[in-house]
Amino acid sequence: MKTFAEFDWLLGRFLPRTPYGRAAKDRLLFYSSPKELEGEFGLTEAFISFAAKFPVRADKLEFHLARIPFIDENAPPDCAALFCLKKFLLNAKAAFALLPKPLAAALGADWRLEGLLKTLSRGEGGENFHIDDSFSPELVSVRREIAAVSAEIARLRGRTLARLKREHSLDFSAREFIVIEESSAAKLFGNPDFFIEPHDSSHVVVRPVFGAQYLELCAKRDGFARAEKREEAKILSALARGAARHLPEMRRCAAAVERADILLAKARLAAAHGLTRPVILKPGAAIVIKKGRLPPLEARLAAEKLRYSPLSCGFSGRVAVISGSNMGGKTVALKTLGFCQLCLQHGFFVPAEKYSAPVFAAAHFAGGGGGEVAGLSSFGLELHGFMSAWKDADRGCFILMDEFARATNSREGGALLSAIISAFCAKQGVYAFVSTHFSGLRAPAAYYRMKGFDGAAFSGHGGAAGDLRGRLRQINRFMRYELAPDSGKAANCDALEVARLLGFDGGIISRAKFVLEGK
Repeated sequence: MKTFAEFDWLLGRFLPRTPYGRAAKDRLLFYSSPKELEGEFGLTEAFISFAAKFPVRADKLEFHLARIPFIDENAPPDCAALFCLKKFLLNAKAAFALLPKPLAAALGADWRLEGLLKTLSRGEGGENFHIDDSFSPELVSVRREIAAVSAEIARLRGRTLARLKREHSLDFSAREFIVIEESSAAKLFGNPDFFIEPHDSSHVVVRPVFGAQYLELCAKRDGFARAEKREEAKILSALARGAARHLPEMRRCAAAVERADILLAKARLAAAHGLTRPVILKPGAAIVIKKGRLPPLEARLAAEKLRYSPLSCGFSGRVAVISGSNMGGKTVALKTLGFCQLCLQHGFFVPAEKYSAPVFAAAHFAGGGGGEVAGLSSFGLELHGFMSAWKDADRGCFILMDEFARATNSREGGALLSAIISAFCAKQGVYAFVSTHFSGLRAPAAYYRMKGFDGAAFSGHGGAAGDLRGRLRQINRFMRYELAPDSGKAANCDALEVARLLGFDGGIISRAKFVLEGK
């Protein structure tokens, strides 16, 4: 269904900002509970109102959501993990504070992790994390020793470098070594103040030697550094254990972050693309669509500067058969219905002025187009698609069928389609919309026809002309993409006119008309 209805267009513009929201998008719940959907729509509506009334706060909320990282509960207790945790807490707290109180309460976005945040914020404001001296007296002591030894090393190094510069005119103050010509270094060979090694055929690398005391001091500092690492590891382990005690609350916080992220993204999507809240009907009620749009097609037509006709229809029953000529809009009508129903059942607002429909346990496109299956023809693929959909018929199912049985002979195809439509009508939980070229179907469904090509309006226009793009514009101009009730008995009669408009051979079209008229 998603592929047929081009639903990925919407998903590509649905942009949660947090890793939690993106994971929820990947899961993409298919709601089958009217109560849950009404809750989702109510919250989406509240976020739309919030973003419209407080646009700066909504932008700040989006900013903080975008900075929230994923918290890996199984991460090792190190500085990186605690940095992520602190960053999560800071931005979650800021995000929750931006929400209106009723919204925050509805999402469970009340802040309860201030103690943990304060612990991780010792000695460091902002998002960064480091192990502050205040975590441990032992840490204070060992860092003091490191600082004292480092100062002594720096003094010894400074004295040595100053002496080498004074005695040998070699300045190592801003570098670890110097590359000089071998001939210039000849006087340095054998001097215990320098370590010399070849660089290339004419140059050598000269490094200063700081002596035994320097090495002893460095070894002493390394020992203190190892002690510091051991103490830091103890502190990190204690902090991780402390954070683990808050795990249930952190999960609750992450769930609230996810909900806020998803709902804000849905609200942004609705505002950007003119989506409206759908109306959920009780089972058995007829679907109504008013000025429904298929946004990906609407965008493509706009790019070509072609007219787009929204779909409006109040269907009179659960099962509808839609007929009409090629290029008359049957498939677009089905796609529009499918797009709107998928929006509804995934908790999105819909691209329509009004869309009213029940909620179903499943939604299917019962036709081909689902990829190749070894050994199946195109007709076999259609049958396979129908059988997959039919398995859900008893649970309550929304089904679309586009030109079913087009790949077999019309007599058998029409008979099979009539039987399928009758079966749909007999299943109380099934809502089916079927487009077809077959006329004279024998099934107790509601029949509709795309109004199709307006020949009367076109006759005063002066005929078809121009290149293919120009001819398509003419078809678009005079095609009436509207649904009207129909008996289901009349045959389609626009195909020859559409062929003529596309520049088809006039002689062949004339011969086809003779055949139709029985001459």
